[in-house]
Amino acid sequence: MPPAGIILHVIYIMYKQCSLFFWQQAEGNVSYEEIEFFYPTRPNIRVLQGLNVDVLKGQTVALVGHSGCGKSTCIQLLVRFYDPLSGFVVSNQSFY
Repeated sequence: MPPAGIILHVIYIMYKQCSLFFWQQAEGNVSYEEIEFFYPTRPNIRVLQGLNVDVLKGQTVALVGHSGCGKSTCIQLLVRFYDPLSGFVVSNQSFY
């Protein structure tokens, strides 16, 4: 299973066991707006630069790319394992 698939599987398991995840109340769109991100342990390696993506409610999206290009990072930002250095993740009119 690719890394993003593994993360989604782990998130699904955590979702089933924990009622505190934010998306239980989110029923709208998700947008990544001008996201810039570096991992705290690798501050000299930019993972995402200027990411802009809009995902509409009910839409299916595939994150595709080579190893290390930020696919899993996009999911980690969505569930707030990390916060972006700059930009916003917008979900159901909530900014973070």
